[in-house]
Amino acid sequence: MSQSIHRVKRIHFSGIRQCIVLQDRNGPCPLVALTNTLLLRGALAPFPTDMEYVSSDWLCNVLAEYLFEKQVPSLRTQSTSVLDIEHNIADVVQLLPMLQHGMDVNVGFTDCNDYELTTETTLFDAFGVRLLHGWLADPTDKDAYPVLSQRRYNAATEVLIRASANLADESASGRLPAAQGHYTGPVSVTDSTTVSMSSVASIEAERYLESDVEIAVEELRDELATR
Repeated sequence: MSQSIHRVKRIHFSGIRQCIVLQDRNGPCPLVALTNTLLLRGALAPFPTDMEYVSSDWLCNVLAEYLFEKQVPSLRTQSTSVLDIEHNIADVVQLLPMLQHGMDVNVGFTDCNDYELTTETTLFDAFGVRLLHGWLADPTDKDAYPVLSQRRYNAATEVLIRASANLADESASGRLPAAQGHYTGPVSVTDSTTVSMSSVASIEAERYLESDVEIAVEELRDELATR
């Protein structure tokens, strides 16, 4: 797996000179977030003052050492079996390099603590770091909130996809008008692959996005009503 190079920045935090790690590019990077949380807590020793850049592999090694030196002894005091500790730590260390590329979190929309527990999300528990999210639905939205409060992100997305497919089928069958000035026949793209009529219909259906969302909401309501 390719590694990333991150710049080290010196800052003042709570009156103390600290260092943090910057992203190498825009986008999610849980590895940077986890490292900076531990640095600002003082759990990790500050990096050498002459260190300007660090690699993702180096960060993974630092985090792995932290687990073995700090977290494992504390787990042993909780009467956790040695075999369980070694197994859990091995799983965490194996996952660390993957954090540089992001992490899938299936969030719930009613609480910042609500998300599906997976190996990736429980990884933060091993470091004593609380994982929170900001994907919260507005309780005052009388249309969306009753639906979203019953589903996590993945389930809500599946309903939207089904609604989009239904809308595309209606457009392809002529029940919805095609957008003016748009070609609705087969399309050849640069790799000579032919895009099907239903794919083009999906593009045409973008102008009906508002109706698409309404259909999705109605489908979710119907599904909940049958329970």
